[in-house]
Amino acid sequence: MGPADGAALAPIYDISQIVTDPQFRALGTFLRLPDHELGSVVVQNVIARLSQTPGHVRWPGRRVGEDNELVFGELGHGPAELERLRADGVI
Repeated sequence: MGPADGAALAPIYDISQIVTDPQFRALGTFLRLPDHELGSVVVQNVIARLSQTPGHVRWPGRRVGEDNELVFGELGHGPAELERLRADGVI
């Protein structure tokens, strides 16, 4: 018996090999999504996709400041305060 008998073995891939591997492609491991600045980008898909709740990737990333109103609003800052922060160059 050799040291690898009964062990699960697989090659060690770099990212260029992973994105072209037929099994990773069949599993839908990566998605191409539209991006405001780059046109489109390849991103990793949700890892554990269950049949009833598969999950999904909505966007590759948000624009800088795109959610300021939501975030600062949840922190208690109203529209006037947000405008002042913008005018002062804070956001």
